[in-house]
Amino acid sequence: MFPRLHSWFASVSCAVALLLASPAHAGCPHLCNATAKPPVITPPLSCGTLRATAATCDCSLELFLVNNCAQDSIVAVDFEFDGCSKAASPTDPCTEVSPQGNAGVIYPLSTVGETRKTLTLRDAAGDHTVEVSATVSSFRDSGCSISSAAHEKPLAALSILAFTAVTLGRRRRARNSG
Repeated sequence: MFPRLHSWFASVSCAVALLLASPAHAGCPHLCNATAKPPVITPPLSCGTLRATAATCDCSLELFLVNNCAQDSIVAVDFEFDGCSKAASPTDPCTEVSPQGNAGVIYPLSTVGETRKTLTLRDAAGDHTVEVSATVSSFRDSGCSISSAAHEKPLAALSILAFTAVTLGRRRRARNSG
């Protein structure tokens, strides 16, 4: 009877730990609390979309460009993208984003407060000034414990609890019938 109690306790403990775990990210050496503002593009791109996000795992400002143009490329004038989808190799730095292609660039954030970037994109209509910023409110110690997946997807913990309940119910029925 003790081994059954032990496995029940271990399953319930694991599920509870997943539900109550504080957010920590294994492999994130540079954790922070950060937010990004939507980019302001002047004048607006006619067929491109630019999105900015703040990555809290490696504390960075990430910019993603999607070129929805049918024929024209969009060019980074005063910076390089870390990679472009339609380049010779998607992981090579590039400045030209082909039609129907996408690209991204990551800027590390290392100070508390607002970090601003002013960039220039060029398309068939001319140059476009991009103003983008991210604000870091605090830095945290790097984490390597229980993943934050439980906070993002609590179904993992709930499925462990459900599995434990079903298993215990079957064991009780088998013990009572035999």
